[in-house]
Amino acid sequence: MNSQGQQGQDGFFTIARPAEAEAVRLRSRFLGACAYAADLEQVRQFVNSRRSAHPQANHHCYAYRVGAPGPLQEFASDQGEPSGSAGRPILAAIRSSNLVNVVVVVTRYFGGHKLGVRGLIEAYGDVARLCLEAAGRRLERPRARLQVELAYASYEFLLRRLPDWDARILSADFTSQVHLVLELPAALLPALQEQLRGLGAACQP
Repeated sequence: MNSQGQQGQDGFFTIARPAEAEAVRLRSRFLGACAYAADLEQVRQFVNSRRSAHPQANHHCYAYRVGAPGPLQEFASDQGEPSGSAGRPILAAIRSSNLVNVVVVVTRYFGGHKLGVRGLIEAYGDVARLCLEAAGRRLERPRARLQVELAYASYEFLLRRLPDWDARILSADFTSQVHLVLELPAALLPALQEQLRGLGAACQP
């Protein structure tokens, strides 16, 4: 499934670190693992790594929300479990945590006793939530680039102010003027442009 949700310039929450969690239900082992993933290729790599780590497992069910700060893509896979019993509760755990750019895989070793659809929903959902809680959360702020042309006297002022804007210089060219490419949080871009123009600098994204 796809969601066209758009994150704001102030940022979005994702996991702070990779994490794992485990639960046992009627002798079935459920091993949850989550990781940061910004796109579908990173999702694919993580899912494959979990399959390789547990080749004897019966199921590797997963869900993801990726694409921030652009349109989000969501998907849930039951991977052989009854429809809606595994992937959807994992995705629900991600959504309820208000996290994006994350993939969660829950691996199941069958213990010989059927749990039923309701039991599976609870097991997969609980392990996904435990995994995300262990991962913690952090605010990720989208960053933007700004091309700047300014006088040498203004350049010295800018250097002193860079830490205030959480900005860094990607490239610099010194001719009759100073030509810079800066990177900084996207939310701060308009304010910095206004201040630089007040110094007589030319700016463009």
